Amino acid sequence: MQGFYNSLFFLNYLCSYGLNLNDNPNILELFQSAGCSLSQHLVNNNQFLLSDKVKYDELDSNGIVGATGHLNESGNIFVPKTLDNDDRFLYTPVKSLYKKHSYGIPTINEFNTIIGYFVVKSFENRKKELFYSLINNSDINQYFCFSVD
Repeated sequence: MQGFYNSLFFLNYLCSYGLNLNDNPNILELFQSAGCSLSQHLVNNNQFLLSDKVKYDELDSNGIVGATGHLNESGNIFVPKTLDNDDRFLYTPVKSLYKKHSYGIPTINEFNTIIGYFVVKSFENRKKELFYSLINNSDINQYFCFSVD
């Protein structure tokens, strides 16, 4: 439950420093699990939670849209081919060995805002993805924060 209040506190902080949710309807969130995400508070926005911490049962129980994945070195959304991702995103009962799979996930161009926060001790694991986002998506509003646990 603490994650719920921490994420609400961070969202209020972002809004007090200029994030207008009405002007930023399409939000990509990075780094968090469903229970600690800002996405659970973005009920009036088109949001997508992308993180290696995502568990699909938690997304469903929190009413959050998202996927297990990360931003790749080009700053694009990457959802790796895994059994969990196949179960979640592939709807064809017969899979062809010669046909490239497609999960039907959104592209980075569908978002006008990227947000994310993480604890300092996880910075080493997040710095590449943060760098890829900042460099490759400079035309998208980005709000990042880290906290000391």
